[in-house]
Amino acid sequence: MRNKAVKLGMMWGTLSSLVFAVYCVVHVFAASDKREAFSTQDPIVVENADQMDYNQKTGDFMASGNVLIRQGNETLSADKVWGNLKQGDVQATGDVVLSRQRGIWRGKDLKYNFRTKTGNILDLTADVAPFRVTADRTEKVSDNEYAVYNAKITTCTNAYPGWHYHVRAKKATVVPDEYVEARSGVLRFGVLPVMYMPYWHRNLTGDFGLRIYPGYSSDMGPFLLNSYRYRLNSVLKAETHVDYRAKRGVALGQDLRWKDGANWDGEVSTYYLDDKEPVGSGENVATSNVVDNERYRILLKHRYNATEKDYVLLKANYLSDTDVLEDFFEDEYRRSNQPENYAVYTHTEDALTAGVLFNTRLNDFYTSVNRMPEVDFDFMRQRIGTSDMYYEGKTAFAALKKVWPENAAVEQEEYSVFRVDSKHMVYQPLKYMDFLNVIPRAGWRGTYYSETVADSNDVDKGGADVRSVAELGSEVSYKAFKVTRGGDDPRRHVVEPYANYTLVPEPTLGADEIYQFDEVDSLEEQHKVDIGVRNKLQKKKNSRPFDLVDVDVSTAVLMKRNDGEKALDKLRADAELRPYDELAFDFDGIFDMNESSLDQFNSHAVVTQRKLWAFDLEHRFMKNSSSLFTGDLTYFPNIDWTLNGYGRYEAEEGRLEEQGGYIQRNLDCMVVRTGLSVMPGYTRDDGSEKADEWRVIMEMWLTAFPSSHLLDRHRK
Repeated sequence: MRNKAVKLGMMWGTLSSLVFAVYCVVHVFAASDKREAFSTQDPIVVENADQMDYNQKTGDFMASGNVLIRQGNETLSADKVWGNLKQGDVQATGDVVLSRQRGIWRGKDLKYNFRTKTGNILDLTADVAPFRVTADRTEKVSDNEYAVYNAKITTCTNAYPGWHYHVRAKKATVVPDEYVEARSGVLRFGVLPVMYMPYWHRNLTGDFGLRIYPGYSSDMGPFLLNSYRYRLNSVLKAETHVDYRAKRGVALGQDLRWKDGANWDGEVSTYYLDDKEPVGSGENVATSNVVDNERYRILLKHRYNATEKDYVLLKANYLSDTDVLEDFFEDEYRRSNQPENYAVYTHTEDALTAGVLFNTRLNDFYTSVNRMPEVDFDFMRQRIGTSDMYYEGKTAFAALKKVWPENAAVEQEEYSVFRVDSKHMVYQPLKYMDFLNVIPRAGWRGTYYSETVADSNDVDKGGADVRSVAELGSEVSYKAFKVTRGGDDPRRHVVEPYANYTLVPEPTLGADEIYQFDEVDSLEEQHKVDIGVRNKLQKKKNSRPFDLVDVDVSTAVLMKRNDGEKALDKLRADAELRPYDELAFDFDGIFDMNESSLDQFNSHAVVTQRKLWAFDLEHRFMKNSSSLFTGDLTYFPNIDWTLNGYGRYEAEEGRLEEQGGYIQRNLDCMVVRTGLSVMPGYTRDDGSEKADEWRVIMEMWLTAFPSSHLLDRHRK
């Protein structure tokens, strides 16, 4: 525990320093971000009026009947307007409409100065996208700032009092295109007050504000997940999390995100809780897993495009235990159950890519290959001088170390090697009979190892050595076309047979003589011909070829075979079908012809019926491992309602993993969703029992801010 606390403290210190430095840089950049207002010296012109009196000497005027006054992009219309055009002072009454680039303001009576951009308006109704604001009185206190009194603020489009929600405040500040702010506000659903807000701020330049996500989980108990997103400056925004789970306790999190156009962006995200039941209770406990009460996750990501040819990527995940992502960030866990940690610098040229990779394990409960560092140079295929031959190559220098989980049941020895791997290939493209493409190639690969595996009789490591591998081969292919249907909607069939011959003699060092880190170390003798055929059925869409069907089937003829292997290797297939706009179907699979068995098969179908329903079905099969079916059906009976049902079934174990659904009510300005999911219990591999788990969720978000809903159904 002491070592973990020390490591956590060091990580926090490093991240705090980095975040502070990033904030300072971002703040400097943001300081130069200024908005440009249109000139207040543009002439004020009365463009329309049924009647008008004007004193050219003093500038006094009075106009009535469909009056329209313009200054630059700003217009004022009313039944009656009077004032002084030279000074810019005007008063208006009757159907007053003040229109600017940043909003439209309507009212009963107006006092306004076109020069100072200040004034006030009575009985205001303003459209400040996406908000609608009504108020008894409005003061325009600067060029782009309004103070509104006895205000009602909403994004609903229907007429008051039919608003589904609104914020009511005695005084609010509106800055079009930037923010709406209220103090001592009350949030109301319909006419019912539901929450007092001493301070409410909504940024209009992005997805900001409060998110509340209540629900119930049998594993977590009743929960209330809350977050608040806010902007610190033009490139830096933050999100604060305060989550409560009855069975697990209170969790706190703080996220900081930065972005400056396409040049750089990133985030640091922290999450912590003192977990009351870190591994559940009773029958929920897995006997092979012990987790401390202190649960946390620290995530750091950054991308920086220094130039058009140079970029940096950084990612670091520091976790308290192997289960923290599965327990509290389930979607993220499903994408990757072992998060990555790396820092990469890459430089690109027309014919060369060079990079440096630092990759080390931050979490001692995972197996990993540390690369500290790995430097690689990747030479794209390019012409050799003025000849018809081409060169392609790659060289990498790497300090590698294989590390195993600490406190593992079976202790394994760590090993490290300095490796230099260099591969070089030469090609000569040829064409025969104007259709047959032939590309012979020859190459060599050399790999230096600072240490090799010792003989069984030698307790010490083997010495340094070089593995040498030669390669000869040739690719052959051609394309044939045929129009299968003419007329206004023609079809074209494209067939492309291909073959690739490869000869790789036995490497000078076998895989059992080399420490294993990745695929570079597992090279072996090859003598084979990969053969295949690709078929396409195309039509024209937007004056360009569109693939209705794309099927690629391939296998390999093995001249070098291991004991028991047949002449034909595994059959591989990959297909994409788009026969109709409403149907998409993809599949890929591997069939073992030696065993006459299916090793792997994945299929995915999406069917939609205009705006009535959508069905998503997927099947992922791995021989002797998994046969997982997932389905998701969404039904839209009308614009007001959405119904959904989904499920996951593991046929290999005969186990229903999850089933559930939701009902969604779509209002003109907000969406309300409630749902239920059930995950039946099962027996773990270690013999322990996992109890049934079920969840109830309720979620609400504004349609004006579609990404403002907090989570989806997979996060607890």
